[in-house]
Amino acid sequence: MATDTTTQGEAAAMDGRLLEAAISGDAQSMKLLALNDPGVLLGTTPWGNTCLHIACIQGHEEFCKEVLTLDHPSLPLLSAINTDGETPLLTAVTRGHASLASALLRCCHNQHLSETILKQDKFGCNALHHAVRRGQRMLALELVEAEPALSKAVNKRGESPMFIAVMRNFTDVLDKLLEIPESAHSGVFGFNVLHAAIRNGNPVMAKRVMEKHPWLARQENERNDTPLHLAANEDRLQHLINMANNNGETALHLAAKKKNKKKMVAAFLRHQDIDVAVLDNAGNQVKAALPPSMDGDTASSTSSSDGATSSSAGSVHLLGTTPRGNTCLHIASVHGHEGFCKAALALKPSLLAAVNSDGETALLAAVASGRASLASVLLRRCRDQQLSETILKKDKHGCNALHHAVSSGHRELALQLIEAEPALSKAVNQYAESPMFIAVMRNDADVFIKLLGIPDSAHGGAFGWNALHAAVRNGNSAIAKKIMETRPWLAREENEQTATPMHMAVLWGKIDMLTLLLEHDRYLGYVLNKAAGTPLLVTAASRGHVGVARELLKHCPDAPYENQIDGQTCLHFAVWSQQTEFVEFVLGSPQLGKLVNMRNKNDGATALHLAVHKCNPKMVAALLRTQT
Repeated sequence: MATDTTTQGEAAAMDGRLLEAAISGDAQSMKLLALNDPGVLLGTTPWGNTCLHIACIQGHEEFCKEVLTLDHPSLPLLSAINTDGETPLLTAVTRGHASLASALLRCCHNQHLSETILKQDKFGCNALHHAVRRGQRMLALELVEAEPALSKAVNKRGESPMFIAVMRNFTDVLDKLLEIPESAHSGVFGFNVLHAAIRNGNPVMAKRVMEKHPWLARQENERNDTPLHLAANEDRLQHLINMANNNGETALHLAAKKKNKKKMVAAFLRHQDIDVAVLDNAGNQVKAALPPSMDGDTASSTSSSDGATSSSAGSVHLLGTTPRGNTCLHIASVHGHEGFCKAALALKPSLLAAVNSDGETALLAAVASGRASLASVLLRRCRDQQLSETILKKDKHGCNALHHAVSSGHRELALQLIEAEPALSKAVNQYAESPMFIAVMRNDADVFIKLLGIPDSAHGGAFGWNALHAAVRNGNSAIAKKIMETRPWLAREENEQTATPMHMAVLWGKIDMLTLLLEHDRYLGYVLNKAAGTPLLVTAASRGHVGVARELLKHCPDAPYENQIDGQTCLHFAVWSQQTEFVEFVLGSPQLGKLVNMRNKNDGATALHLAVHKCNPKMVAALLRTQT
């Protein structure tokens, strides 16, 4: 496994050894690294996480305490922010590590880092929002005690911590927040905390809110209902949510029908069922009838004799062609008449360079027709005459002799061609296939190794694939490892479907290939495709590959989990694709637990909304049990 720093164009990329230590909680290794260079602790993953963030994701409390003993003003780890806008404190709270979050809160409080405690993530939620939502009562009370101003914040949905506390029926947290005069009391859709208390049928909470904020009884929500309207007209109890009407519809079914929704993207990735290996031209043979323009004796001897008639006919006839532009040497090469070819070349060496209407030399015609032994003879003749251009010649499909030799499985001939003219390795045919790509598709390790040894050999393939795509497709770890050692950048190249080799490994559930790539370059786990900003976890979710997701998070615990364009998370995709096992995996994962309440950008739908829309009672039940 590579242990040196991988940069991706950024000077502050995290040292691979430090990342490994943070994932495993190895504080001793971390301290040894920091002893030589304290600045190493400031390195980040592509998602902007420091080693402290990573340890918080994993819940390694001792590691966090040890790294903070090394922290000083020049190493502001407590205040570091990742791309989700999270400090380590926020990261710990959102992952449900209450004890660790409490320790980090004390550190922030002792260092007078009020701004760090008050920090809000990209959804506008601070640590108090998350603590209350996740049911961490004691932590929520500690947060309010340490920084009362947390109570004033509202997130992007308009929710205050007090509103969430009432929705969760947390009376002790509500009482604490009510003691703060300026604490916010707003909620979604224009609701306030009194609306929420009445909605939940909680008269105790409603009374306490009325005692402190009586004016809230007159505030209207977006439907122009005051809390008094709700009290008079509605009797909403939480257990009613799963009761069905005569049509089998719950309240959530009806809400889903009436809700105005934009068209949601159901899937980004297509099935890649095309076998690229068959997209070659090995079967294209010249089958032209011999016309009067070629002397009858010559034609007869070309297709049936071994060279005697050629000598007697004289060299004057040897340059004649069929309407397809084939000389007698082409015809003899197609039929594999080695003796005839040698005799004809003894009389007219220039026949080697003759090209028919398909762009084929005799060498190309022999290889394309599967005449490997004869092609070897013609190759030697071309070398003896220093006919490099003839050896490099391509047919009308852009294929040279090496393309055909590799496609047809003529390994020895392919190796001879590479030895004779290495420049053959640079060519691609009209399908953008290089000889290396074809060799990898055919699992021809010998030819692949020979081609890989040529620094400027081409490695592209059809549909924007490269040789590493092909190795991943075939599950050939030996070839994939060689490519990663010599041309690691291929792992980041996208095909026409905007899939990198990493995406393909995830899409097809090839855990061994995923592991190989990540062990060489851990930062490949953060790759997004350019079209939709789709991360690997979303790709795994769409196919239900739990093992892939688990392996990815093992190497990259902060791997991205949502599409950049529409905000759909891997949990959204798992629900929409009816991947129940993956949904259960997400709900039980400390790294992904915060996805339960995340909304997409299209219509603000959570995974629960989608489960209801799909009418999947098992998923709805699982999400309701875990809903925080």
